[in-house]
Amino acid sequence: MQEVATTVWTLGVQLGTSLLIAIFFLLLSRSQPLVEVRVWTLAWLAELAAVGAGFVTVLIDYPSGAAPTGVGRLLMVIFCAGKTSYALLVVRGARFHAERGFLRASGARGLLLFIAGWALALGLLAPEARIMLTIQWLLVALVLIAGAIGNLRHPRPGRSRWLGWVLLGEGLLYLHYVPPMAPVIWGRQPLYGIANYSSLLDAAADLLLALAILVALAEASSARLRDVNRRLEASQEKLRQLVDLDPLTGLRNRRGLRPVLEHLSAVGGVVIFLDIDDFKRLNDGFGHLAGDACLVELGNVLSRSFRPEDAVFRWGGDEFLVVAAGMETSAAEARIAAVRRALADNRALPGFRVSVGMAALLPGADPATVLRRADERMFADKGVQPAVVESADRGFDRMRGAPE
Repeated sequence: MQEVATTVWTLGVQLGTSLLIAIFFLLLSRSQPLVEVRVWTLAWLAELAAVGAGFVTVLIDYPSGAAPTGVGRLLMVIFCAGKTSYALLVVRGARFHAERGFLRASGARGLLLFIAGWALALGLLAPEARIMLTIQWLLVALVLIAGAIGNLRHPRPGRSRWLGWVLLGEGLLYLHYVPPMAPVIWGRQPLYGIANYSSLLDAAADLLLALAILVALAEASSARLRDVNRRLEASQEKLRQLVDLDPLTGLRNRRGLRPVLEHLSAVGGVVIFLDIDDFKRLNDGFGHLAGDACLVELGNVLSRSFRPEDAVFRWGGDEFLVVAAGMETSAAEARIAAVRRALADNRALPGFRVSVGMAALLPGADPATVLRRADERMFADKGVQPAVVESADRGFDRMRGAPE
């Protein structure tokens, strides 16, 4: 009777532990709608059913070697189904946690058939409960150890590796129950009794496994948050580009001018306005596709001709702006000459010329005044240059018929 009371007490401790863990995972599954959390919740419910069946079995039909009663057989079937489901579901949840898509690639029907067949066969055919326990412990041990090895071979980064080690430890715990109980299979007495402490060890192992699962979930949640943050930053960068960059040329638009001018006002430099001469006549004569191609070409030539740290803007329409901080006027004039040569040498587009207005800005001067002065000089240059739009043999006649 003392042994029965001790076994009932230790099983009661394990039953209470399993109940608390199952309730916790049920609540967790409502706040964390992850596939592995749902699978682990089912695993702990299965463990609760198995421990509950074992607890009731000890109360009504203690496994002392006698053949189980009809109710005892039913409880043995429930115990086998619960323990087998617990082991398989814990491993499946860990496998999905490590390898996304695993559960979608493996159906549940075969798993259910195996659990049902195993539970019915072992629960109904085992001569006594101790034999059933020994064989069931062996199966659980093998499943957990195999799952631990698979998890450790393909772990998630960071602390999620702990889950594999805890699975391995619990598998070895179940495995160590088998040798002392093995003699009952041949009708002999166990080498030594384990009923007085096995339930307490199982309860401790369940708590440790639940903790390892929570650690793995916390690591996975942190990884998901980092991934969401990276995608959000990438989306913000794309949005910034859509807002701050000209979609045709890829150059900055005037929205990004303020910080550039603040830097220019601090260090000095030059601002340069450029405008394509007779751009409307070019559009009318060759089509808007040709006009767009000329805008893109001018933007590319400006980007190549000036320094990487210089800011090139599409100011609007056919006007462009270059802000070159720290550049001398003579250096800027040389670069503008290079721009005009590059445009004249391009034989793939209709020939076009640009008017240029340049103004120097001394440190501390008003950028708005310098911008206005450069703009005025560009229009003055437009009045000096001949209005020419070349045509005929520059390779762009094919675009005349393009839809505008």
